[in-house]
Amino acid sequence: MKQPEKSKQVTKSQQFYLDFWPELMSELKLDDLSQPEVKRGGKLGDIQFPMPSSRNLIWITAYFDQQKKEVGVFLTFSVGSSGDRAYNKLRGDQEKIEIELGLPVEWRIYNGKNYISFLRNYSDIHNGKYRQEIKSFMNDTINRFINVFQQRLDRY
Repeated sequence: MKQPEKSKQVTKSQQFYLDFWPELMSELKLDDLSQPEVKRGGKLGDIQFPMPSSRNLIWITAYFDQQKKEVGVFLTFSVGSSGDRAYNKLRGDQEKIEIELGLPVEWRIYNGKNYISFLRNYSDIHNGKYRQEIKSFMNDTINRFINVFQQRLDRY
């Protein structure tokens, strides 16, 4: 029996991301021009920036979470000893990192993964009145994370 074909209709939420991510990327100004292209994006609520020297073990994610009404940027470490070692080395330099970032980041472990994150809440993350503010927030935070974490990860 032939399965019915899945709808290729784009939802309102998917369309938001299809429009938002290219806008953000066209406006994103990074100090580190060696930063590789992002992974994913498109219809999804996040994009990822791999940390080049980490061999795909560490990456920065910019995201939307509709359920929590938040947007944010976080550094993620793969599960396992390599990710744990890198996180612990950074954690040992936490005070200096937080001063350099100039952001009140949260250091946490969730489901066995280590994260360093900074987020903001909005009453409606897809509301056009917040769009420019969210792009500015992501642009600034992504750039700060790359500047502060990439050089340290390169040394490790």
